[in-house]
Amino acid sequence: MLESLFLPEIIVMLRFGKYCKYAYLTAICCIAGQLLCCPAVAQKPAAVQVSVGIAKTTDLDNLILYHTDRPLRIGDFKGRPDKASPGVGATYSGIMMTMEGREERGVLKITVTLAIYFDRTKSWMKKEGRNDLVLAHEQLHFDLTAIKACALAEAIAKEQYTAGNVKERLRALQQEHTKELGEWQQAYDSETRHGVLREQQEQWAQRVTRGLAAEACW
Repeated sequence: MLESLFLPEIIVMLRFGKYCKYAYLTAICCIAGQLLCCPAVAQKPAAVQVSVGIAKTTDLDNLILYHTDRPLRIGDFKGRPDKASPGVGATYSGIMMTMEGREERGVLKITVTLAIYFDRTKSWMKKEGRNDLVLAHEQLHFDLTAIKACALAEAIAKEQYTAGNVKERLRALQQEHTKELGEWQQAYDSETRHGVLREQQEQWAQRVTRGLAAEACW
């Protein structure tokens, strides 16, 4: 049995300037679990603009960001295998969301960046799992994460926001796509019996190839 872990994250990065003078922004600041600004002015801007993009690089050595030109390798699985697990491999991947905002001429502009990542220090393979068949199965887990990240980016770009609902809408979209991805990953393992059923594995591989071609947001 193979395992794949999907652990979504919301990491909030806010750059302040004029951005911090609006009292309503304290709601956004509190996403990170702490109040970062507490201004007295309560006036809201007339409009909210949200843009979204996919991270291309990272300063974190333990992470590999997704790109079709850089498939996973057996050597990327550097985590300590779980001896108690019946599985021969585990993929630890996820979508990291960061936000930066500023106010310009009465318009709140928020930039959302999604990082599609594989954590090499937490992903592992047992000795008997260090082969091309297991690697191909694990790669598709990472591919599924990428496809759902593109769907999330599209949903964020299409959503309509106000100053009062932007935090809630971004969080709701992230949670919705996280749930769908978890269900998708489970269906993949269930239908392929964790890669054991070759015909079903090939069917999923073809499905993922079509999905990557249709999304391709990175």
